[in-house]
Amino acid sequence: MLSPMAEPERRLPSFEELWSEIARLPPGTTGGILEPGVLKTMSRPGRAHGLAAKQCLRALAPFDRDVGGEGWWILAEPEIRLPGPRLAVP
Repeated sequence: MLSPMAEPERRLPSFEELWSEIARLPPGTTGGILEPGVLKTMSRPGRAHGLAAKQCLRALAPFDRDVGGEGWWILAEPEIRLPGPRLAVP
């Protein structure tokens, strides 16, 4: 009886390798790394989303420390490095 050959273990890409892939994504596309070795890509939000975000930023301006508010730093679409090799773009 023949024994099945074990498949070689696949190496997951490192955070740095995935980060460099994000840098090479086409315009209008962003990426996130929420699980080790996996790059998730998504398109940037459209015009309606951009207008809604701008209205929200204007409404929240009195609280934004960057424009004289008290205590908050309000960022539009920030990249967030999470513990471990994870990156999110909410």
